[in-house]
Amino acid sequence: MLRVGRTKAYAMAREWRATNGRSGLPVLDFGSVLRVPLHRLEAMVGGQLHAPAPMAVPADAPAITAPADDSSDPRARW
Repeated sequence: MLRVGRTKAYAMAREWRATNGRSGLPVLDFGSVLRVPLHRLEAMVGGQLHAPAPMAVPADAPAITAPADDSSDPRARW
């Protein structure tokens, strides 16, 4: 949503934590997981954010199915 890469996002999160929330990307630390509160992100960008719309699948698209189990083929085991 911010159109920054992972490295930049982590740098911004480190900045947030180092400056006690004065600058950077606001994060909540849940041990090994960082989360950005939506309301803080909306405050940063100055408006309400919406989840991206799901991609439309054409009606004539083939169905995705699991491959058949062909145990007679020795390569199927690998």
